[in-house]
Amino acid sequence: MKIPLEPVRGMRDYTPPDSESLTWLTDVFKEIAMSYGYREVKTPTIELFLLFALKSGEEIRRSMYVFKDKAGREVALRPEVTPSVIRIYLRKLQAEPKPIKLYYIANVFRYDEPQFGRYREFWQAGIEILGGDTLIYDAELFYLLKDYYNAINLKEYNFKIGSMALLRALFRAWNIDEDEQDYLLHLLDKKIINEVMKILQVKYPKANPELLNELLKVRTQDPNELMKLESDLLSKYNEAVKAINDLVELMDFLKSYNINNFYIDLGFARGLAYYNGMIFEVEVPGLRISIGGGGRYDNLTQIYGGPPLSSTGFALGIERTYLALQKQGFSIPITKLRALAIPLKREALKPILKLSSMLRKYGIAIELCDGMNLSIKRWFSYANKKGLEIVLVIGDKELARNSVTMKNMKTGEQQMVKIDEALEVLRSWHYLKMK
Repeated sequence: MKIPLEPVRGMRDYTPPDSESLTWLTDVFKEIAMSYGYREVKTPTIELFLLFALKSGEEIRRSMYVFKDKAGREVALRPEVTPSVIRIYLRKLQAEPKPIKLYYIANVFRYDEPQFGRYREFWQAGIEILGGDTLIYDAELFYLLKDYYNAINLKEYNFKIGSMALLRALFRAWNIDEDEQDYLLHLLDKKIINEVMKILQVKYPKANPELLNELLKVRTQDPNELMKLESDLLSKYNEAVKAINDLVELMDFLKSYNINNFYIDLGFARGLAYYNGMIFEVEVPGLRISIGGGGRYDNLTQIYGGPPLSSTGFALGIERTYLALQKQGFSIPITKLRALAIPLKREALKPILKLSSMLRKYGIAIELCDGMNLSIKRWFSYANKKGLEIVLVIGDKELARNSVTMKNMKTGEQQMVKIDEALEVLRSWHYLKMK
């Protein structure tokens, strides 16, 4: 039976070099995260639907893959990872000393309308700081991101920073319950501001839509402009003043690590309803989608029946990061020397396998081919088309002399040398830098 070869709508096949580039991006992320003291956590692809439905926000609730398993349980493909990390914390990690610093690499699923930079399955790399009470932990998110973007050579990007704490402080002062707050923040995230103003005017007599409208217009890099809001607009709202002060202090923390590519946008909200502090997204000039984001989500543990816990974190879209790099002329750095090993007869197989095994210990990628049944000319053409740098050949002449013929595919230089001299030849060709 002939089946369709296209993947399910919204899913993608990845082949080299794209697949290798995505893997490289996650490998570098792991290295940076571990260098900051983070340890890896792996969560199930399928979780109970309730885990995400409680506090993930309107948009993500509507876009989940939800189904019943064979036991009749209502489950979902994970649309994000943070709730799973909190579940693991409550189940296994509560006794660990705080803060607990975790990172993850995971594929997630959302039934969105496929479009540029948005697919129904995509990969995220993220970190969570559990029990990080103070702003220094929020700042560390940016420190780590700066180092990661330097490592992958992402040259142009900005941090857009907002405050759910400020917005929620005003909503609480206006006697708006938490469910309605979540809905209003969802509307703000979607820039449906007129509907927000209408709800405030009709349903909440204590609300001040004019004040909110003024705050939503604030975009600045100047801490003095934020401080001026306290006396001009927010003097009656103590919690809101604290949120502004936290943003000013965060700005100072960022500048201490020479992070200046950020701005404060008080009209910025995020769709995930559990955020209640600082929030941010990563923007790339010329790319109309963010490539990552996160923020503070204190006490998500209480939603699941656990004790209070201060937490902060972020998630990066790996495919979106790749799109940003491609826009800036990215090509994957080739870190391994690649070679082709050609045994021309059966007796040559053992020595060429031994040589290949030795060279692989030095980080060289050796591809074995069947030179016994296909012409050597065919294999040289194959190596050239694949961009392999070195070809190793052992046939009758080489066997008689315990040697290997080595060809540098870039320069055309070719030598027959003793097998135990192969490393020295690679050094002389400047392919190896070894102690």
